[in-house]
Amino acid sequence: MKLHLLAALLVATLAPTACTTSHERPSADPPEEPVGLRPQDLSSRTETPLLFLPSRYMERAVLTAEQPWYAASFQDEHVTIYLHGTIAYVDAPDDLTQENTIPNATARGVGAWDTLNEGVRSLAWEEMGAAYTLEVECASMLDRRCTDEGFLRELADELEVQP
Repeated sequence: MKLHLLAALLVATLAPTACTTSHERPSADPPEEPVGLRPQDLSSRTETPLLFLPSRYMERAVLTAEQPWYAASFQDEHVTIYLHGTIAYVDAPDDLTQENTIPNATARGVGAWDTLNEGVRSLAWEEMGAAYTLEVECASMLDRRCTDEGFLRELADELEVQP
C-alpha cells in the first residue's frame, strides 16, 4: 500500500502538467468576432427605432436586443461606449422638481441630460418616440472623452438612424 502511495506521489511530482484542476485550465482565446446580434438582426428583435454608433465603433460593437430595448457596446483598452434605446419608459413623477426636469445639454437637436457619475459620463435624450442613453467610461480619469462633455454630444450627432 505504501509503495502505491509513493509511486503516485512521484508521478504527481515529476509530471505536474500531466493533470490540471479546473482552476488551472487555460482559458479559451476570446472570439475573433464580437458575440451578439448582427446589425441586420436588430430590427426583428425590437420595435425601438434604431440608432447605430459610427462605423469606427460599430465594426467591433456587441449588439443585443429584446423587446422593447436594444443596446450596442464598444470596448477597447482605453474606452467603453454604451448606447441604449427603449420605447419602454415612464413619464416623470409629479413630485420631481423643475430643476430635475430641465435638460442641461443638447443631443441631436433636442434637450438632453448630461451627467457624470463615478467617472462614467452619460447623455440621455428622447427622439422618435424612444429614450436613448449614450455613455462613455474611460480607463484613465484624464481621458478627454470622459472629462469633456463635448465628446458624447459630438458622438450623439454622429449616430446613424437605421431603417
